[in-house]
Amino acid sequence: KTAEDAIAAAERLPVGVLDRNDIDFARAVVDEAAGRATPALAAYEKLADSDSRPLAASASFRAVRLGRKTARMPAEDAIRRLETLAVTWRGDDVELGTLGELVDLYSQTKRWRDMLTTARQANTRFATWDETRRIYETATGWFEAIFLGREGTSMEPVEFLALYYDYKEFTPVGRRGDEIVRRLADRLVEIDLLD
Repeated sequence: KTAEDAIAAAERLPVGVLDRNDIDFARAVVDEAAGRATPALAAYEKLADSDSRPLAASASFRAVRLGRKTARMPAEDAIRRLETLAVTWRGDDVELGTLGELVDLYSQTKRWRDMLTTARQANTRFATWDETRRIYETATGWFEAIFLGREGTSMEPVEFLALYYDYKEFTPVGRRGDEIVRRLADRLVEIDLLD
């Protein structure tokens, strides 16, 4: 209610005092928080074409996230839009949020290399951020699922080995990491690379 009152007051200000797009973005954020997904999504989609690059990046990210949350956007469309955003917008929480959403979407669609590469990028660019820790933990959990669970069983042995060697920094420390190495050794034996 307080936010809606502030937005209403902003709308009554003389033209030019505040950018209309900023007011529309604030209203969309409040609509999203209040559970009014349809007007929020419509506003985000409109603002994603704004001339203001920071506003357009934020609106585009929020549109994809809300579209996925409300099942109004297929995963492949979301991935395509987020991949574009990831290369056109850098250096703030929008970029990190974009990388985090991509990690989640890549894991859902079993695009393991893309998921691990994106988690690595997040860790490189935003090493001290709390969200980066969540992204990295998600990727590490999937890494374990690939190498200790059923996810990796359908992979060809060479693909399985290459994935491990390319992303071995995701190997957990301790007993689970040791088990991954044992399974890796079994795969090496399978393809006559015992030596």
